[in-house]
Amino acid sequence: MNQLQEKERSRSFEWRNILLNLKGKIRVFTLLLLYTVSALLLPGVAAAIGTGIVPLCNYEILSAGTYHNCGVQTDGEVACWGDDYYFQAFPPQGTFTQVSGGATHTCGIKTDGTVACWGNSSYDRTNSPAGTFRQISAGGAHTCGVQTNGIVACWGIGAIIPIPGLEYGQAVPPAGIFFTQVSAGDSHTCGVQTDGTVTCWGNPGDPADGRTDPPAGTFTQVSAGRTHTCGVQTDGTVTCWGDDINKQVDNPFPGDTFTQVSAGGTHTCGVKTNGAVACWGWNYYHQADPPAGTFTQVSAGGTHTCGRKTDGTVVCWGENGSLQATPPDNLLLIDSSLVCTKGQEKGKDLIWLNLLLDDE
Repeated sequence: MNQLQEKERSRSFEWRNILLNLKGKIRVFTLLLLYTVSALLLPGVAAAIGTGIVPLCNYEILSAGTYHNCGVQTDGEVACWGDDYYFQAFPPQGTFTQVSGGATHTCGIKTDGTVACWGNSSYDRTNSPAGTFRQISAGGAHTCGVQTNGIVACWGIGAIIPIPGLEYGQAVPPAGIFFTQVSAGDSHTCGVQTDGTVTCWGNPGDPADGRTDPPAGTFTQVSAGRTHTCGVQTDGTVTCWGDDINKQVDNPFPGDTFTQVSAGGTHTCGVKTNGAVACWGWNYYHQADPPAGTFTQVSAGGTHTCGRKTDGTVVCWGENGSLQATPPDNLLLIDSSLVCTKGQEKGKDLIWLNLLLDDE
């Protein structure tokens, strides 16, 4: 190798080192920029990253109201059945990612992130605000949802004009707190904060029964019922609190682990990690007698319960006076994990960016 070739080779190595060093700086700058943008636009997500607790997907694909049910089908359209006196079981056209049935109204999140509500419109419970949401929950006469920035917005009874004997602040979420999930009960509301702790607000009971006093610890999901609340802790165990007149708070499976829980009227049901459904509480209509099989989600209504099996079919049990326990034939609901994956498509951009900046 002559002297000229040696100089050219040395120069090429110098340029390669400069480029590699520049790539490293670009990677650091890009990641810092992405985090800064997320902190500004999605403070709830940034806060979760800071605490090390990653928000879980808590989409309701199947939801039991007091006497009706709704579910998101595989084509994205919503199907409802049961009591339809207020047209709460008459969903609008369009495609949705999740749905939630309340006492006499229903709300859902469309594929564009906006909210649509239908049914009983008294107290403005169906008057959803503008903006985009990532999770929704319809309660007694109010609705709450987690916006894409992690802030909870509520509307319905008492959100604007206090109503003595009916308004308990259930539609007035705490300010300055970011949430990953929210659940609206009959007259109280609970939510999982980005650090995994649970906060509740609204009717404490008369006398106070503890429904708005969550225990210490971290949770992945919470469910507010009529007068009680239950949650799945980070270790998979289920803890309940509040009114226990029908033993709906006394979990008879304290050592078992669950993936999801649902607090109904005066009963509770949950999906165990093995896919089986377990229920407890008031059982006059056999709403706490789940069938055999494996499930991905369960939803406890007023006096009935419905569940989505692993094959996408729906099974209901309990009171059937309004045909709420009789789902439509050939009903097939979407897999919530697919919706969650679709909602996280933007995460692939980070992987692609990392590949572009790879030194190899």
